[in-house]
Amino acid sequence: MTNLNYHQWPAEIQDEYNNISEKIKKHGHTILGTVDGKGNLKRPFAYTLGASFTTGSEFLSFFPIKGKGLSIISGIMNRIIRLMKDGDLTLSSQILNDERVYNLPIAMVVLDNEIKEMIQSTWPQQLQRDAFLAEFSTDDHQLISLIASDKDGNLPWEPECGSFWPDMCPPPLVATAQKILTGDDSLMRQLEEKLGIDEENPAEEPSIDNEKEEDIGRAVYKKIITDLDAKHPDQKIGVLSANGQKHIEQEEYEQAINVFTELIKVFGWENWSDEDQIIFKAGNLIWSKQGNDRMFQLFWAYYFRATAKYELEQYPESISDYSTAIDIGLDIIKYDSDGEFTAASARSWTIYAYSGSGLVKRHADNYQDALDDFDEALGLCQDDDVHHKKQIYYNMGLTKKDMGDDKGAADEFTSSIELSPEEINPYYYRGLSRYKIREHDGAHDDFSHVIDNVKKEEHLDFNLKRTYLYRGILRIKIDDYEGALQDLTKAIEIDPEFARAYFGRGIVKQLTGNNQGAVDDFTQAIEKGLKDPKVYKYRGRAKESMGDTEGAKEDFEKIEELKGS
Repeated sequence: MTNLNYHQWPAEIQDEYNNISEKIKKHGHTILGTVDGKGNLKRPFAYTLGASFTTGSEFLSFFPIKGKGLSIISGIMNRIIRLMKDGDLTLSSQILNDERVYNLPIAMVVLDNEIKEMIQSTWPQQLQRDAFLAEFSTDDHQLISLIASDKDGNLPWEPECGSFWPDMCPPPLVATAQKILTGDDSLMRQLEEKLGIDEENPAEEPSIDNEKEEDIGRAVYKKIITDLDAKHPDQKIGVLSANGQKHIEQEEYEQAINVFTELIKVFGWENWSDEDQIIFKAGNLIWSKQGNDRMFQLFWAYYFRATAKYELEQYPESISDYSTAIDIGLDIIKYDSDGEFTAASARSWTIYAYSGSGLVKRHADNYQDALDDFDEALGLCQDDDVHHKKQIYYNMGLTKKDMGDDKGAADEFTSSIELSPEEINPYYYRGLSRYKIREHDGAHDDFSHVIDNVKKEEHLDFNLKRTYLYRGILRIKIDDYEGALQDLTKAIEIDPEFARAYFGRGIVKQLTGNNQGAVDDFTQAIEKGLKDPKVYKYRGRAKESMGDTEGAKEDFEKIEELKGS
């Protein structure tokens, strides 16, 4: 067997795949041991790969795998598989008191498909159909749970069971095994009570209080398997999400949009009834407590599709997707109002969505709506949320600058700088705004800060040459001609085609009596595309000062020509 994607995998994944493949070829199956599961469901366990090709089943056991543990449970699994192959053991739910298997009782439970899928999505995930090792088990395999007893032979549901064994296997699975093997549903009823479920009225929603919250993760199966498993997204959503994000990273925006559109269709959210959505959200309340909120995949689908559409300048469609992402994000936040992991993560992503929507509206010249989105983003920030706040204030400053409100823009840039003084971009744009409102000293200080602190490799939202240009112009205003000449020459060194820098340097040379140098720089500015009438006016004056009246006359006539065009 060789997976079609084998050559696209990293070397370590290829090595793992090769190792598993060789073991299955040699022994018919292999047994893996690991620790996995979210929150209260985290457990050590062992499971088979390949056994379903000969028995129709794969095996799972929650068992301590450190030290000799993995060897012990592997031996139990191997002996059960051999007995089944030889026809000496029937594939059915039963308690094995068989020395050929182990010297203590082992509960063997054949799980139905609903429970199987739920378990495989949480623990032995390589048994899922979209896993990279999926080809080493059959598509229709059964999943058999093996539950061990303690050293005295007591199974986990028995009151005498000691040490850690009662909690080794997840309680919902123990309760299921107890009911199947003994007919006793006492553990199941205890779990129902923890969730507030009325078995006689299964439509009644769980009532959750503070004492029950810490046990919710353990009691997930009974209430939600039947109602939700058929409704939650197909497992390939994770693969689609990863592929879509990879397209965005590679700036393949059309492909990203196609992938996220497919993901949204697979999820099926838009086609669900209101009742289905309510049921799903109720189940998601439980999943979110385990750090496994399934609504995030849907949020990311809309969020990243909006991002791709923004990059392609599909502004109305991008705004619509950001709006949907925001609605989903605000819903997720409600699941955990105390600020635990899920709410904190949802809050952060929803801030990104509001900010993204604001940026799109800014680029669509819808400035006031953009500011409203940025205000909403600020409202979600917590007091110490510097990372988000500094960027939001920065974006608000850019938006106000676009609106012509340079005083307001300078204030927003100042707020961003106060939160994160090491950022360079806000200093540049605050300098521009201060320059516009004639706060020349402050503008000079901002441009100097940029020049003195910028790192060569740093990403900038502006071109450094303009910083030298504006500081050079400001130095002309305060009669610092030597400093101005240095700045404008530096701007030209950065970009030899920078016409405005030649014009500025020409003015400095003219002011310092170097009329020929001024004429040369003004000529360079014109040749490099500057069509400002002022450049002809200054060149005409320089020529006139040198006695070139004919040349001066031509330049002055050009001024009138440009004004009339």
